[in-house]
Amino acid sequence: MNSTSKIYKATIDKAWLDSLPNEDRIFFLTLAHILNEINGFYKLLYWTSDISSKSDLIVLGQLTFSRIAVITLVGKLKEANAFLNHYIKENESFEKYKKKMSQEGIDAISNIHNYFDKRNKNFMDVVRNLAFHYPNPKNEHNQRTVDDGFSSVLPEELTLYLGKDGSSNDLYYFAEAAFAHSLYKLVDDSDVISSMRKLEKESMKVGRWFRQFGHAFIVAFLNEHGKPVWKELAEEVELPPLESFSDIQIPWFTDTQELVDLE
Repeated sequence: MNSTSKIYKATIDKAWLDSLPNEDRIFFLTLAHILNEINGFYKLLYWTSDISSKSDLIVLGQLTFSRIAVITLVGKLKEANAFLNHYIKENESFEKYKKKMSQEGIDAISNIHNYFDKRNKNFMDVVRNLAFHYPNPKNEHNQRTVDDGFSSVLPEELTLYLGKDGSSNDLYYFAEAAFAHSLYKLVDDSDVISSMRKLEKESMKVGRWFRQFGHAFIVAFLNEHGKPVWKELAEEVELPPLESFSDIQIPWFTDTQELVDLE
């Protein structure tokens, strides 16, 4: 439980932020928000992807949870890239900050550009569309995607799990299996589990590039503007002992009695 991680708190001067050109202020604030989202879903994906349990039901819950995390992370990465490209193309000041970024940050932005280059094939486009657009019964392509999932991999027994004490432990796995198969078929036809791992690995890799770039850009941005940035200088924050990152797991199924009492 003992942690060597150190967290520092610093306070930005609002008057300085308000004085920035509108494009720079919007980019700075939005990038920081994007990095929080990517960091959050990156952690959520890692903490929900353990399928080592001997219980089949626990494994099905974790597969469901990790799929939700990974497709959301994919969507955030796609939108983050679009936002980043727009700023770089429309704002000449980006190059000024880029020159002061760490080499790790420069390499990361290069990796992001190469990955999303239209000449390089990646599966984030199609995965994002399937993940964030529910099928329209009148759309033949969407209907075929769902039907393929049901007809090719689902067993005869379509399983669902209902919690006696309320809906928070419900798992409609028959539907999850269909959509999961449709999703992972876009990544790799061979096997649903290997496709899931490939999607997780790739999204975490791209997410790491965004975090590396974002950290390097924000440091360069703040250093460029110097002393007027800060209302209060950094000081270390005292925290209780932190959990080890790899020890944390977030399960689908839990004892929900306390939740039922609250509701």
